[in-house]
Amino acid sequence: MPRPFRESLPHLALAAAFLALAATAAQAAVITFQGKTASPDMYDVYTPHATKEQADAYNAEKEKRKQEAKNAGKEVRDDEMGGGTPYIDGPITVLRVLVQIGQRVVPTEWLMEYTIPRDFLIAEQGGVYRTSELAFRADLQRALTDLESWRNKLKGVVERVARGTVAPQEQAQIVREIDVLTYRVRYLEEALKLEEESGKFRRDMARMRYGFKSKDSQSIKNVTAISSPGHGHILWINPDVKPGMVFNKLTRLFQLGTLDPLIIRALVHESKIPQLRVGDKARVTFESMPGEAREAVITQINVTAEQQETQLPSHFEVQLSLPNPGLTLKVGMRGDIVVTVPDTPRN
Repeated sequence: MPRPFRESLPHLALAAAFLALAATAAQAAVITFQGKTASPDMYDVYTPHATKEQADAYNAEKEKRKQEAKNAGKEVRDDEMGGGTPYIDGPITVLRVLVQIGQRVVPTEWLMEYTIPRDFLIAEQGGVYRTSELAFRADLQRALTDLESWRNKLKGVVERVARGTVAPQEQAQIVREIDVLTYRVRYLEEALKLEEESGKFRRDMARMRYGFKSKDSQSIKNVTAISSPGHGHILWINPDVKPGMVFNKLTRLFQLGTLDPLIIRALVHESKIPQLRVGDKARVTFESMPGEAREAVITQINVTAEQQETQLPSHFEVQLSLPNPGLTLKVGMRGDIVVTVPDTPRN
């Protein structure tokens, strides 16, 4: 090999390395944008009052039941139709707040204790006690006993009428008594059945209102609680949720959410969207945590722009999943996002 050629080999190798590096750089593009952290699962917890839509729906069901009863020829009281809502329609008073912002909670964990006024409590208790049901049952038992007694008496009278020792009018009177008692038994059986159904409905409503754990729900306690609907952390508490505060209508009390992982929501310019794909990894840094970079993954790219004005450029929402094992990141923090993607058309 000629000496000049051998001496030029190191220079050729260096030039090849630079060319390869340049080719790699040419094959990659860096996309940057900004976004804010958010909880992927949010729960709003309200007072146990009904919304207007819920109240309207239950009252419509009540009217439907009344009409069905009327069509069947049944005379029933308005309160026997159930109706209403499985929610409290009176005031509640806060007794204790059992959680604080940032606290982790699990499903059914109590967040707040509250009480209802005594007069409202007494009215609600009257709806779940089985006084009417027990009275109907006792009346039915007495009527059945009387009916059996008159039937036994009729057997003896029929024999005496056949022997001519008793007038036929006495037998006819006993038959009339039996007919009346038979009608009364049927009436009480229907009334008891209806009372059992309406009583079960009222107790089911009470269970939904007050969170009964017992099967019969025979009593209503004036102290009950608002419970957590799922796993998460307390993100927000209504400033008015304090002992002694009274709520008369549907009010948001707490906000729960998941903190690990978090999501990042970002609005990305339309010119960058064609280069991004779900599954792309991103490097995220936060101004509040200088020198610390975290890895996130794109999980969603919206197909509809946030802005519809034709004079303005469009931006699309992009979501990324960001692990937060130490819970050092908070909801609402702004991050700088860098995604490195191929500088070529992507399928």
